[in-house]
Amino acid sequence: EPHIVVNSHKQCTLPAGTPQTITGHIYCDNYFEFWFNGELVAKDPMTFTPHNAVQVSFEWDGVSDKEFAIMCMDYASTSGYE
Repeated sequence: EPHIVVNSHKQCTLPAGTPQTITGHIYCDNYFEFWFNGELVAKDPMTFTPHNAVQVSFEWDGVSDKEFAIMCMDYASTSGYE
């Protein structure tokens, strides 16, 4: 099991090359798609279009670059009301 180090900035660091689970929240009004390193990781699971926050978790190999892409879509109408 890898040894975890907490540095003076209160950040946890793992030895290079250690796989990690990355978890975060995506907030988008009204729809999103999320990619990590060119792979689709998550799509907005809501079947309607509210403002929402969705928790997303995925694995990182600990070696490759970390490239994130998020497409957000807003379904605002010309009336100004959503």
